[in-house]
Amino acid sequence: MGKSDEPDDLEREVRALRAGNRRALAYGAGTLAAALLVLYFWPQHGHAVRSFVRGEVTLDGEPIYEPEHDVDPTALAQIDFARVHHELIPRWMIALDTAGRAQTPYWRRRADAAYEELAIEVSPDPNISGLLGASHRALRTDPVGRARRLDYWLWSYNRYLDANDVPWRVEASLSVGDDLRPRFRTFSYEILADRETDRGERLRLIRRADATNLVEGWMGRTNADDESMVLMRRVLHFTVRHVWPALHPGLDARRPDNERSWVPWVRQEVHAALDAPTFALLSETAVDQQALIEVAAEIDLRARCGSRFRIHGLPYNGLTPASVAALERAVVRSQSRPDCPEVTLDEAARIIGASERLGSTPGLEDAVERLAMVVARAVAVHELQHARDGDEIACPGCPEGLDGIARAEVSAYLAAMSDPDVGYLSLFQACASPPGQNLQGAARAAVIEALLPYGCEGPTLWGLQELATEIQTALFGERAPVELPPLPDRVALLPRAVEGPTIARGAPLASGWGVEIAPAREP
Repeated sequence: MGKSDEPDDLEREVRALRAGNRRALAYGAGTLAAALLVLYFWPQHGHAVRSFVRGEVTLDGEPIYEPEHDVDPTALAQIDFARVHHELIPRWMIALDTAGRAQTPYWRRRADAAYEELAIEVSPDPNISGLLGASHRALRTDPVGRARRLDYWLWSYNRYLDANDVPWRVEASLSVGDDLRPRFRTFSYEILADRETDRGERLRLIRRADATNLVEGWMGRTNADDESMVLMRRVLHFTVRHVWPALHPGLDARRPDNERSWVPWVRQEVHAALDAPTFALLSETAVDQQALIEVAAEIDLRARCGSRFRIHGLPYNGLTPASVAALERAVVRSQSRPDCPEVTLDEAARIIGASERLGSTPGLEDAVERLAMVVARAVAVHELQHARDGDEIACPGCPEGLDGIARAEVSAYLAAMSDPDVGYLSLFQACASPPGQNLQGAARAAVIEALLPYGCEGPTLWGLQELATEIQTALFGERAPVELPPLPDRVALLPRAVEGPTIARGAPLASGWGVEIAPAREP
């Protein structure tokens, strides 16, 4: 019996061996295919897979942050966040930038020392310590190669502060210059107000906290999380430089050509938004503010003949004694250069006289802050429309090529100019802003061209809001207007006593609208 079964047993074994080989071959082919797929897709999507495995993104790719350590409110309360954002983070950023340029052991040690000072201040909270520590190590070793991780860590820092009601945040950027050297930049902000619309859109009023000379090119922005922010220091600058002088009808002819047609309408919107005493005070003092603007422009023009004297900012409520002394010295030096003076006696008298009158006017700080909040509302409408639009903006009436950032900006500009309360203020901002060479600037120019056949310098436009609404509907269809959440009448922007820096430091006042005078060198 055993002999008769041997061929069948052998055949079964051969078949089993062949089946096993086929399975092994299929497994090997599958493994090879999977490896090839990994090699093909990993360079593009590997970071997303790693982020998901680390628990930093959802399946939909949305970033999330789960603190590694339990949150301890007592530990958070021990951190001086004002010092962190006013001093320590800016000092760290400057030290890192200097170390990157110098490429010497000395400056690398200085960068590490600046971080250690920051690390000591935030040490009570291990979550913040971990995020900033990881960021420092990446910035010191391979900032470009670890740019995605840096972006996540700094995003998590803001998310962590927000989740625990700490009213501060940091905006950061990493770029590579023509010299291929990475440049890390930070802007620190204090959150002055945090509001939400009925539709759930978030709006924050923020004030610049650091004293670096970096300047943002925006009055408002909406980030990737659809959170809208209004930068109040930039709003204050625009308010004092452009809107305040527009409140006195006798100054209309002295305003720039691209603003002159719109100041009566701006005045009307501001008058409706402010109480009568505040508007009257600002209207009366606008003459002195306009005088300061004109004298600064005259001084700047003499750069053509070689004058090196500059007034980089204008006081909202009076010059410091050091600035007055610098003006007086410049007048004395100018007597030997009558063809190209730094400052004439008449100019110095006008500056000092106007600033003294402004500095002695009771209640001026409150009035300027209330005016800034009116301007902030126009910026807020623009940014909230961005938040409402999100990444994909339906635009059935848009011409071919109007997409991406340009479409988003057209949508936001038209929404703001359609607003019955701040439409002319929004148009005024667009006309008074320097022409931009980027997509945002092109979008702004396209909206102005559609609304104003003769441009910003042309005749006054009646019915701006109605026309802007018609164009908006033609492009984007019927849509509900942006409704602002309740906002404060004013937020603290200006110091109540001038404690300006010395001329040697040449730094602006904390308000961002202080005087910075750079005397010329003696021949």
